[in-house]
Amino acid sequence: MPGFKPEDLSVNMADFDKELTDQAANYFFVAQQAVEATTAFEQAKQKMELLEAQLDACIREQLAAKGQKATEGQVAKLLIATPSYQNAQSAILKLRKVADMAKKLESAWYMRASMLKALNQKLTNELSMAAMAA
Repeated sequence: MPGFKPEDLSVNMADFDKELTDQAANYFFVAQQAVEATTAFEQAKQKMELLEAQLDACIREQLAAKGQKATEGQVAKLLIATPSYQNAQSAILKLRKVADMAKKLESAWYMRASMLKALNQKLTNELSMAAMAA
């Protein structure tokens, strides 16, 4: 995702309480971004299906106007050679990459929550041991 750095997932132990309290809001933000990216990708796929149908009809019409019989293979080859199809396909690939990365980032933030729980338990245990030793 744009602007994201791996260190954004690291835990600042000097301000651990803030890390704990901010986790839910940060996770929600990242999850929301993942949903938006996935939605954009799905919408682009729907637009692509419409474009394919329109191009298919146009190609068949052009072939018929020339007196040629349109075969599925011939239409498919002409379809993928169309600049508007290629541009739409390229846009879909980019949106898929963004959606996939957003999902991975969401997963990383989820793992971070588990790590924070484990660190919190460790710190609690260490404080308990120190209190018992005193």
